[in-house]
Amino acid sequence: MAMHEETVVIREQVGSGGSATVYRGSLSPSNADVAVKIVKKDLQSEKGRKIYNRTKSESRIMSEINHKHVCKIMGEVETDANIFLVLQYAANGDLLDRLNAQGPLSEKQTRKIFKQLVLAINYLHGRGVVHRDLKPENVFFDENDNVLLGDFGFAMTWSPVQTVEEYVGTLNYAAPEIVTHTPYTGPELDMWSLGALLLAMLTARIPFDAPTEESTALKITEAKFKMPVGASSAAKDLLTKLLQPNPLKRATMMDVLAHPWMKTRFQQRTIPTHLGLAKKLRQEAACCHSSEAM
Repeated sequence: MAMHEETVVIREQVGSGGSATVYRGSLSPSNADVAVKIVKKDLQSEKGRKIYNRTKSESRIMSEINHKHVCKIMGEVETDANIFLVLQYAANGDLLDRLNAQGPLSEKQTRKIFKQLVLAINYLHGRGVVHRDLKPENVFFDENDNVLLGDFGFAMTWSPVQTVEEYVGTLNYAAPEIVTHTPYTGPELDMWSLGALLLAMLTARIPFDAPTEESTALKITEAKFKMPVGASSAAKDLLTKLLQPNPLKRATMMDVLAHPWMKTRFQQRTIPTHLGLAKKLRQEAACCHSSEAM
């Protein structure tokens, strides 16, 4: 596959989900590692056209942003059958794999990841972009173990004077406005999802997990969750402020950046592990991955 002056060599598959398959690849002649996201084109069906439009939007949005904690796009190639997005390669996997392997993260580990995520989201919001699908599978790590936020398939541009009535995302990380089909502006969705991610990192549990989607939705709208065992008072305070059902009372980006937990120095402590809990995180991809109608 040719891209500008270089050729992309597609190698082994490293992920799949929703409408796309992701492969590890390399550029020739530079031999630099890349990720190649392949989306099949189907312009005959309504669903296929929606996926096509989302992929083109993802490519456009990613090409207009540039931040050290946001995955970079190197190029797009479109054929009669597929769209190929050539992306920065995340050498150290994603946050979901890390939680599956390690279980709950310490507050020190969590803060490093969370702070880099906050910097990325703050940048995006300032550029008029909302991610709308923050979850462990979309948080990647580069060769230096720094965060790379990826998968902009549900990202949109936002305006403070417009509300949106498109309800997308992944249920367990989605804000109450998505669950209740309440019009929203945009950034408040990402703030809630940051809270859900924070909870997931400190517990290695799926946030608001319940036997059915209906009972999960009820937990979300009522913000029913258990605080992480051994969490500091500052961490609990931040969780409470982010996982606030009323978007008008929910912590803003400025609130988070100024929060004491973001500046706390943590001593290393042992976090209780729960056998099998981290493993449950993988179930999310199968049962409620990127639902488009919630």
